[in-house]
Amino acid sequence: MKRRDPIIEELHKLREKIGRAHDFDVDRIAATIRRHEAEGDKTIVHDLPRRSARHKKAS
Repeated sequence: MKRRDPIIEELHKLREKIGRAHDFDVDRIAATIRRHEAEGDKTIVHDLPRRSARHKKAS
């Protein structure tokens, strides 16, 4: 039997609530996040810098 984690359970409920509010439309969810981000001073979603092909990891 799998142990239930209350934090994970809460995240699942929140994901369901957000999805339901936007008819499970990823584009609508992303647009809402971008709008909230533009209105506030905190970054909610950001892309991490990508390593280019020219920059190889030193061995």
